[in-house]
Amino acid sequence: MSASSTPKGTPVQRSP
Repeated sequence: MSASSTPKGTPVQRSP
């Protein structure tokens, strides 16, 4: 539930 940096370079919130 934390903002992670994606290969795109945009921080997105993902919930496992």
